[in-house]
Amino acid sequence: MLIAGIIGLMLRWHYLNPIPGFLYKNWLHAHSHITFLGWVFLGLIALINYFFRKEKKFPGKKFIFLIWLTVIANIGMLISFPIQGYGAVSIFFSAFHMVLGIYAFILYNKVFKSHNSFGIQLLRSAFAFMIISGLGPLALGPIITLGYRDTFWYEFAVYFYLHFQYNGWFSLAIFGIIFLSLGTIKISRIWLYIINLSIVLTYLLSTLGIRPPTWVYYLGGFGALLQIIPFIYLLILLLKNYKLILPASRAFTNALLLISLMAFETKLYLQFFSSIPSIADWALHSKNIVIAYLHFVLLGFVSTFLIAWWNKLIYEEDNRSFTLGTYFYTIGLAAIEFTLLFYAIGIFEGYLLPYRLLLVFSIVLTTGILIYFNTFIRRRRET
Repeated sequence: MLIAGIIGLMLRWHYLNPIPGFLYKNWLHAHSHITFLGWVFLGLIALINYFFRKEKKFPGKKFIFLIWLTVIANIGMLISFPIQGYGAVSIFFSAFHMVLGIYAFILYNKVFKSHNSFGIQLLRSAFAFMIISGLGPLALGPIITLGYRDTFWYEFAVYFYLHFQYNGWFSLAIFGIIFLSLGTIKISRIWLYIINLSIVLTYLLSTLGIRPPTWVYYLGGFGALLQIIPFIYLLILLLKNYKLILPASRAFTNALLLISLMAFETKLYLQFFSSIPSIADWALHSKNIVIAYLHFVLLGFVSTFLIAWWNKLIYEEDNRSFTLGTYFYTIGLAAIEFTLLFYAIGIFEGYLLPYRLLLVFSIVLTTGILIYFNTFIRRRRET
């Protein structure tokens, strides 16, 4: 996450003060790949490992090998993307990571077979959507080869990947981890079926930029509404069992977990409103709104959850370092989101001020990440 944050700072800096020889698009690809396939993938895998590490069927050595291969794949992408963008080497490491993701699912499935809780069912679906999302990048090669690079087909393939990563893999894995921690709470499978169907249907919202037939808006909106209902039900269940999730006397860890869940709930409503034609036209044709949404979900929901949950597992209390990191992280994140939103609605139009503010707030956010990194490294040394 720290590496992704530093690259993000470089991207912000380059916009205001061009760096000689800096290939913006190539570094942007490196930033997104390291964030998704490095920070989030490894963070989720490690948390899932934590639950099953003591089981006899858990193939510990194979997972350690898998994690090292994943690190190698990310290093390969970190080096190759800035140099060549989408080229033979970077595509190889990206494809290699996809294979590792499938291998991870095969290994986990052997462990999952001895469990049948709702958390396990969510994790199975999460891995399935992770694999499905890979069809998006795989489609880019043929799309570019056939000369459709500058058409909506290219955007559809990119959004396909993003949608099933964000709404499928990331979201279901996080809720799977939460419900694993709750133990054996009986929840009907019908809720899982509704969630899976809604994730598929809401992909249609990513196609609204071409102004498709009216039925696409209705079906996408129906999918968004369908997604709200089961997740609100799950959030109510979490509130009823909050003592099992929120550790006592852990104000900052609990605050981050609550921010994460609130960000997810907000995402559900934003998704639904994006099915309204006028809002869809505005949002999908506003670069800053898209960036704000992606960062809101990735940082506000996913990353905030990973940071809080890991701190909950490895520390018995919130130390000063973690508290300080939380101040920097939350202030930086909130400031970035509001700046992007204000710019999108025209408040800063025609000025460089928002880009300067984004750079400053990105420094604040990355400082928080650096403090978190130092906190966890010190804990590692102590143990």
